[in-house]
Amino acid sequence: MAGKKSEAAKGLLSALEAKKRLLPRTIISGTIAVAVSSLIGIATQFLFGAAAVLILGLLVQYSHERVKEQISVRIETCLKDLGWKEIDLEKEAYVRKLENLAGQE
Repeated sequence: MAGKKSEAAKGLLSALEAKKRLLPRTIISGTIAVAVSSLIGIATQFLFGAAAVLILGLLVQYSHERVKEQISVRIETCLKDLGWKEIDLEKEAYVRKLENLAGQE
């Protein structure tokens, strides 16, 4: 049982870290999409660049939503495996408790 709780704690810590990194990575990918679309627009026609912005923007939005949903499902699953109810995962006390559980093996 301790092994399962340890794995759930590690998974929850990993999901919380991924949740923190999601927005900066989305901003970076959006910036890259705009830069690539600008280059396409400069190299060919303005309309091709505008179309590239729309297509790449949709891809970035779709990937952001998918990853966000996967992270929330992972958090719910790990909380269920730990036997915890909905808690405030941003509080330092819970993070320390998770780190202690993850360290047990």
